[in-house]
Amino acid sequence: ILPFWLKLKLLAPRYCGKPPPMEDLSPTYVKFLLGGGYTALLGVNYASLAGKIGAPNAQISKVYPSPVTPAGFAFSIWGPIFLLQGAGVAALLSDALPVEAMRAVFPYWFGTWIWQNCWQASFVSLPLADKSRKDKI
Repeated sequence: ILPFWLKLKLLAPRYCGKPPPMEDLSPTYVKFLLGGGYTALLGVNYASLAGKIGAPNAQISKVYPSPVTPAGFAFSIWGPIFLLQGAGVAALLSDALPVEAMRAVFPYWFGTWIWQNCWQASFVSLPLADKSRKDKI
């Protein structure tokens, strides 16, 4: 029986564990991932804020106070950020920008969205125990 790493090398000699170059992905496939990734980002954030996948962010933040947590209004910056990302995605999906631009930004945007969704999912899963109790561990 061959080790797993050797099977990968034999089955994918061109890439040898590296992701395929962006030039090998069709623009239609990248557009599908880009649109789906942005939709997932919005969906996870909505579900998080609405308390559909766990406690809402505001409730969790009250249980875990921090001296460096900004005032609530500071988080309104996310509205323009999401709108600008949406405008960029719309421009890329509508071919208003060249395919090279889409291929240049896709891995970074998509990777950031994945990590942001993972962070959001982990944040809403924090326990809501009272942290001010004297008998805490």
